[in-house]
Amino acid sequence: MSASNICQRLIKTKWRPYATDLAEAPQSEGICAIGFLPGPEPDIYVGRSIHIRTRLQQHKSQNLQAIDEFVKEQFNQNGGKNLAIKWVELENSKCLEGQYLNCIHETLGYWPRYNLKHGNTCN
Repeated sequence: MSASNICQRLIKTKWRPYATDLAEAPQSEGICAIGFLPGPEPDIYVGRSIHIRTRLQQHKSQNLQAIDEFVKEQFNQNGGKNLAIKWVELENSKCLEGQYLNCIHETLGYWPRYNLKHGNTCN
């Protein structure tokens, strides 16, 4: 499946409440998105992980990336009620991360606010 097809699947996937649906996220590899709802640009971060649920849990407790600090702050302020998540399970996603981000940028017309890098391309 092409990066464009995966990107479209992620965009079309329904947002789920971060606070209540995190346990539903799979412990498999794939692409995930964190959104801030409501907002004019809801996709604020898109990333990949070999363990989607673990990575989403880590965003709540680590301080490695700007998105971690934002997610922690939201959970401290209001239990994360304005945050949403979605994902697409996908094996061998590491080298396509940059392509997913570019596709999301081109399709939605904006770069996710907390994606400070342009994703892994393995080049």
